[in-house]
Amino acid sequence: MKHAHYDDETGAILGFYADDVHDFIPEPSIVLSEEQWQEALTTSKIVENGNLVDAPPQPPAPELTIAEKLKRAGIDLSDLRQALGLQ
Repeated sequence: MKHAHYDDETGAILGFYADDVHDFIPEPSIVLSEEQWQEALTTSKIVENGNLVDAPPQPPAPELTIAEKLKRAGIDLSDLRQALGLQ
């Protein structure tokens, strides 16, 4: 038998456990069929009221500004300005 250990507040799945592999199954957890286990591994699921359900869609990440993109790329904006003769 397979189990999904989940966060009691958010329903987020924290890990999967199998009786034939693990001696201890943390709580809270729900029992999963083989089909549910495969689905939970390949799609975004949470536990709600003791049932495996689709996780709500995540909001899109905010668009980064040019300065933020340059910083992530390791480019110092002041160095860039100086190189372009803008200082």
